Parts: sequence; structure tokens; C-alpha cells
Amino acid sequence: MANLRKKEILRRIKEEDKKSKNLDKTQLKKIKAQNQGLFKLALKYSGQYKVLLILTMVFMFVGNVLELLIPIFIGKSIDAIVGVGEVNFSVLTKNIAIIIMIAVGNGLFIWLYNYFANFYTFKTSEYIRKQFFEKINSVPIRFVDSTTHGDLLNRIINDVEILTDGLVEAIISITSGAFMIVGTLIMMLLLNVELAIIVAVVSPLSLLIAYKIAKLANIWFTKHAKITGDVSGYVEEMISSQRVVKAFNHEQENINKFCDINFELEIVSEHSKFYSFLAPPATRLVNGVVYVLVGFCGALMALAGRITVGTISSFLSYSNSFGKPFDEIANEITELQAAFASAKRIFDVLDEQDEPSDVGF
Repeated sequence: MANLRKKEILRRIKEEDKKSKNLDKTQLKKIKAQNQGLFKLALKYSGQYKVLLILTMVFMFVGNVLELLIPIFIGKSIDAIVGVGEVNFSVLTKNIAIIIMIAVGNGLFIWLYNYFANFYTFKTSEYIRKQFFEKINSVPIRFVDSTTHGDLLNRIINDVEILTDGLVEAIISITSGAFMIVGTLIMMLLLNVELAIIVAVVSPLSLLIAYKIAKLANIWFTKHAKITGDVSGYVEEMISSQRVVKAFNHEQENINKFCDINFELEIVSEHSKFYSFLAPPATRLVNGVVYVLVGFCGALMALAGRITVGTISSFLSYSNSFGKPFDEIANEITELQAAFASAKRIFDVLDEQDEPSDVGF
């Protein structure tokens, strides 16, 4: 019987997976509109700490500018090493000193950026949890009775964490990534237009791949958030009602139901994790192709005397820097799907109508 139940659950999930891959444009637009609404709500709740966000952005901007300067001086240092007995030590020493100072400054500002980004995220989590807790005390009793206590706990603990990690940090990460893409492209254009065009044309393919994967991942992250809440709610309910369960000799039926929910969670987790881990290697593959193309074309140009070896070194560094934000944005896109699913569960509670006051009656 257990195997039959598992086969039935697996068949149903496969059918839902097939439907998720054949969503029409209307359904996709509906999901997109819903996600945009959730994103605006998240910004509203995180807007209490705008100063922290502004400081984070400032430190991020300065740190990224310093990071963009390092490959230029590395390339100049390499060009100063022409051959045996032809090393320009004065230029080399000066460039090394500049690189060290820039690296120290970059490390300091990146540390400040991460500190304030985490502080901003934690304060937003704290604020949303406080709002959630206050809301639970004012919602109608029917809402609390129709929702298991374990599910409510899962929303206030796990879903809030997923929301802030996904939505709030995405604001910072995507902004930082966008700045690095633009800044790196400008630096590459200043070095060599032909190589810059190669990188600019091929690298965005990684973002397109991540977007396609994210569309497929959305339904699975939504299911994962729901079923995680179901498991927490069911376990809490059965433990708190243990005496009643034993009195009615209902242990085996409860075990069977728990196994069904747990197996469904296992399948949904496999799918959501698969899509979550699929985007990074796909984008890295594209970035690896870009790196090889830049190295090959740069070598041909160097042999023709059109660019120096130091310029190739700087360009290879920039091609990595240009591809890295696409990796980060790809990761954020998949994380956003989990965040949107958790955001819906949280705001379903926060948007619930309050119990009418009986004051004056």
C-alpha cells in the first residue's frame, strides 16, 4: 500500500511538473504581476531602514570602483617586465604599491558593504516578524483555527528568513552586479573595442539561460514553501494531540499521512533544488567560453602587435569580472522564486482583515 501511495503522489507531481512547463502567456503574466506586487510590499516593509540601504550602496559603489582599477595596474606591471635585464623596476615598484593600497581600500569598503547589508537584512527581518506577530493577535479566530500552528510558526521563522535573504538582498546584489557590468564594460572599451564587443555579446547569454530556468523554478519553490508549512503544521498538531490520537487508535493512519506529505516534500525539494543548482553551472559555462574567446583573440592581436601582453592580462581579468555579476544575478533570480513563494505566504497573513473590535458593545 505504501508503494502504491508513493507512485500515486509521484504521478500527480509529474503531471503538475508537465503543466508548469506549458504555462500560457496569461498565466505567466499573472505570476509576473503577482511577484511585482510582492516585491513592492517587501520594499515597503524594508523602507524603515533607508539609511542603512543608502550606506550599503555607497560602500558598494566605492568598493567596486577600486576593484575595477586593480586589473589596469596589474597589466601595466606586466608590461614593465619586458624580459631578462629589461625590467623597469621603478614602474613595477610604483604599480605594486598602488595595487596594495587599492586592494586594502577595496577590502575595507567591501567589509563595510557586507556589514551594513547584513545589518539592513536583519533589521528588516526583525521588523516583518514584529508586524507578523502583532497581526496574529488581531486576525479573526477563524483564520487561526483554519491554519495549523506549525504552519504559522514556519511562516514567521523560515518564510521571513527566505523572504529577506531573497528579496531584500536581491536589491543589493542586483544593483551591485549591474554597476559592475556597466563599469567593467566601460573599462574594456577603453582597452580594446573588438575584445569588448566579444565579451558584451556572449556574456548576456548566461542571464537569458538563468531567466528561462527561473520561469520553470517558480512553481516548485511555491510548492516547497507550502508543503514545508504543511509538514510543520501536521507534526505540531499530532504531537500536541498525542493523547487523542492514542485514544482513538489512529497512530498508523497518522503515520501513513505523514509519510505521504514527507514523500511529496522530498520530490518537490528535489525539483526546486535541481533548478536552484542548475543556473550557476550553466552561466559559468558561458563565462568559460567568453574567457577562452578573449584569450584566443587577444593572443592573435598580441602576435600582430596590436595590443600588449599586459592588456591581455587586464582584459582576461575584466572578462571574469564581467561574467561574475551574471553568475550572481542568475543565483539571485532562482533565489527570488523561493522568496516570492515565501512572501505570498507572509503577506497572506499581513493582508488578512482584522477581527472587528467589540469595544463599545
